[in-house]
Amino acid sequence: MSTTTTTLSTLRELASLITTSIDTIESTYASRDVEFPSLAAHTFSPTDPAEKLRQDPVVSGAIQTIVAATAQLSAEVASPIVSGMQASQSYTKHFISACLNTALELNVVELLSEAGPGGMHAREIAAASKTDPGLIARVLRLLVTHHIFREVDTNVFANNRISAAFDKAKSPKELFEKPAERFDGSGSESLAALTEHMCTINFRSAAELTNTVIRTSPTDSSHSERILPFNKAFDTKLSFYAWLHQPENVLPFKRFALAMKGVSEMKPGDGILEGGFDWGSLPAGSQIVDVGSGNGQVSLHIARKYPELRIVNQDLASQIAGAEQYWRQNLPSHIDQDLVEFQGKFSPARCSYHPIIMIAHDFFTPQPVKDADIFLLRYITHNWQDDKVVQILQHLRHAAKPETRLVLIDDVVPGAARNTGSELDSANFNTRPVAPAPLLPNWGIAKAQTYYTDLIVRLVLQIMYLHLL
Repeated sequence: MSTTTTTLSTLRELASLITTSIDTIESTYASRDVEFPSLAAHTFSPTDPAEKLRQDPVVSGAIQTIVAATAQLSAEVASPIVSGMQASQSYTKHFISACLNTALELNVVELLSEAGPGGMHAREIAAASKTDPGLIARVLRLLVTHHIFREVDTNVFANNRISAAFDKAKSPKELFEKPAERFDGSGSESLAALTEHMCTINFRSAAELTNTVIRTSPTDSSHSERILPFNKAFDTKLSFYAWLHQPENVLPFKRFALAMKGVSEMKPGDGILEGGFDWGSLPAGSQIVDVGSGNGQVSLHIARKYPELRIVNQDLASQIAGAEQYWRQNLPSHIDQDLVEFQGKFSPARCSYHPIIMIAHDFFTPQPVKDADIFLLRYITHNWQDDKVVQILQHLRHAAKPETRLVLIDDVVPGAARNTGSELDSANFNTRPVAPAPLLPNWGIAKAQTYYTDLIVRLVLQIMYLHLL
């Protein structure tokens, strides 16, 4: 069979995957009498029934296949020169990141939200943000080209479903008059905070990746002696977390705290009930300690399905401050029955110029809960080097009962080769889903966020996720 015939066969297989997945989405939405959400919608709400249905495993699986197949289909048919130039200029978020961050920091989403579906002219946006209307139009047009915002008429822009997701739920007047309070937690700023963090801290750090790779010896195994892209980008010898706590970095600190909530919103529940540990096997009254819980949105999923289980949420108070209100809104019965606890205390000595810091539990001090049935660690271990992870786990082990179990949720980064003969894969990860051929077995672009995060952690913290090699 010729290469041309093989390629055409691959194209048809990819197209078939897309068509079948669309049929699956259509039938699922029709069975629930719900319309699939439109990109052209000028508002976005994660509680909308159409958006919530996207989390259904059948729908989310079909969406994952479509995203992977369309990206691979584009790569198969596009000119290599065009693909290469996109990779160097925009596809990997070079100009897109810069333009999106500009739009967010200039509160364009909120301006357009106030204007409504008819949109706002670039001149008006520029007048409100005190910027150049020609440059604003260019910035927004690049984003429109990548399906973020809409251009409803020449130089007239409006929100679409994607841009509307960044709405901070504050008036433009308030945002422009009190820029220091953009991330005070009184609105719905977490997704915008996460994106701005990525487009500033991570973006600038990524620009220094090549320099640090070239200057790092392949035989150097000492983390402390390696050059971090973050340190080079921000001209500091401090660690990322220490840098955040400097007095001049109050805004990045607040933004990062909210960004971590944005991460939780990106992965609602993490499929906590769909596989892995059998929470239903726990006897009534069993105690789950969610270490580094944030607002407890993951353990809330467990408690909602198994209301007889007791939950203890532990985290920095900057992350856990709104947890009780969150649970009262979403599962008040657990609070009323005293089945959920939020551990935290004010600690002004920790950082006098960041009074919002309150310490619930330091990973590197003894664990206060001595009668846990489950210790749950969700996205904790990837932030620490191996010796630090050992310390964290040792404190949990010392506090554990003989029958206490550890449930660890984190990302594993699989290779992109269709190789089922890997000893590690067959021994420990034989239930890991593999994408159907001819898709890349790791789902390609559809799962790219795992690889982005893996590299981000390397850029900023010097640790990397577990790879399947």
